[in-house]
Amino acid sequence: MRIYRIAMVSLALGCARTPRTDLSKPPEPPSPPISTALERRAQQRANTAADALLDSLKRRLVGALQTGGPAAALQACATDAGPLTEAAQQSGIRVGRSSLRLRNPANSGPEWVKDWLDAQGERPTAEAAGFSRIDTLPDGGRVARVVRPIAVGGPCLLCHGPAESLPPDVRQALTERYPDDAATGYAVGDLRGALWAEAEITPGLEMFGSLRSVMHEADYSEKVALQPLIEAGAGHGVGALTGLAGEITFSNGEAWITTPDGAGLRTTRLANGDATDLGAALLVFTQVSAWTEHTVTTPLDLESLGAAVRDAAAASGLSLDEPVPFRVEGALHSLQFHVIDGDALGAGPSSHAQHRDAARTVSHDTAEGTLIGLWSTAHGGVFTHMGATTHVHVTLEEPLGSGHVDGVLIPAGGRLFLPSR
Repeated sequence: MRIYRIAMVSLALGCARTPRTDLSKPPEPPSPPISTALERRAQQRANTAADALLDSLKRRLVGALQTGGPAAALQACATDAGPLTEAAQQSGIRVGRSSLRLRNPANSGPEWVKDWLDAQGERPTAEAAGFSRIDTLPDGGRVARVVRPIAVGGPCLLCHGPAESLPPDVRQALTERYPDDAATGYAVGDLRGALWAEAEITPGLEMFGSLRSVMHEADYSEKVALQPLIEAGAGHGVGALTGLAGEITFSNGEAWITTPDGAGLRTTRLANGDATDLGAALLVFTQVSAWTEHTVTTPLDLESLGAAVRDAAAASGLSLDEPVPFRVEGALHSLQFHVIDGDALGAGPSSHAQHRDAARTVSHDTAEGTLIGLWSTAHGGVFTHMGATTHVHVTLEEPLGSGHVDGVLIPAGGRLFLPSR
């Protein structure tokens, strides 16, 4: 089996400004601790989708209110909120708004949002607690869920205040468009409803940082901590440490860390249970629970390795529209690899050649080892160099070492492993 790796201010449900509540920031989550990087990433994706919906609806409704008044804002909400909500969603992510007192029945929301709304009742927004948490589904799947209370602010009353005080054109528009409207009679500070989002936690490929940001923007800052990835188990990935202080290779759940050490190199292997405060400036990471072996029938160099992985993946029924993790075990001839040394790089943006010049290089005529890599045709500048289809590292038991592969010859008979379907 292959294992890879979301308001609008109240105007959307109410109004464009909520003076007492900053909806752009999620509340402190009274939730279970998020124990893995995948869970944290899903929480980030859920919050990002909620932010996107909030921002787009705010811009649209505030603009309509300023140019055409409350009736225009009501019209914009009716015609544009749906498409803007769809635009904020991505694969595996749902986002929306809901309320106990609906204007648009399409905003009824999922059951878990209804449960939160029922629990809040008609209490003031100041007493309503949102959340950011991980839930387990009946089928065993997991999702990251976010709820943010939506408060009624002063401008909201133009469309959501007492029915008798609404502007005549708003009353007419509500009668024509929403004959069963239940979203009036609010006062400032009332809880209008919920902005919600959820993101599936499907094991999949995770990309932290990019080659583009490392080279063109000289961004060597930490993008992810290694500890939770080690704890996640079955890790497979390649990257560079924070500050470009060395290379990271995940192989069968172990993190191989190789760093410059004086005139030489130091390699450390970290397994689940080992503590580390190290992080990555660049990392592409996934989890693979089972591998299927293929035999290398003709010698392969680094360039032809990419084609061999592609062909074997296609023959195995793996999708070529997403990155493909792979391993190669056995004899490795004419092996050349490097370990980046951020201290040797000059300030500012740098080229691929400058990175090579700043690296510590290692060569072996022949060695027994494992190549750890990912193949893709769509991630140039992200985790593959432009024009390349693979990013490959190596791990060696004897002599102990690991690093980024620059050249290798894989003889016939080598063992190529791809994720099992």
